[in-house]
Amino acid sequence: GMTDARAAEIRAVLKGEREALARLSRSILDSRAALRDVIRDAEAGEADVRAASFRLARAQADMVVVRHQIFVRIKPILTAEQLGAMTQVQGRVDALLEGAIESFEQGLAE
Repeated sequence: GMTDARAAEIRAVLKGEREALARLSRSILDSRAALRDVIRDAEAGEADVRAASFRLARAQADMVVVRHQIFVRIKPILTAEQLGAMTQVQGRVDALLEGAIESFEQGLAE
């Protein structure tokens, strides 16, 4: 388990990044909506689609940078067991996503 002191340290790190996370989450959401609109616009050209796609990619990259910065600050707080548990959870998520992609691909092949 996690001690109260470690949990408080992690909460403090997350609280310090709350505004950035909220801003970037909003940017990703807005960029996805804009891309969706461009995809559905019969008048849009390839350049429009690429521009909207690049805006989404930039927003996602910005979020990944902040997530990395948070992890760098949180990692020393976690025990080896907690880090191992994180790795196991991510492995399960990756396997679940891989299965969903395979199902989708099989559905397309039928």
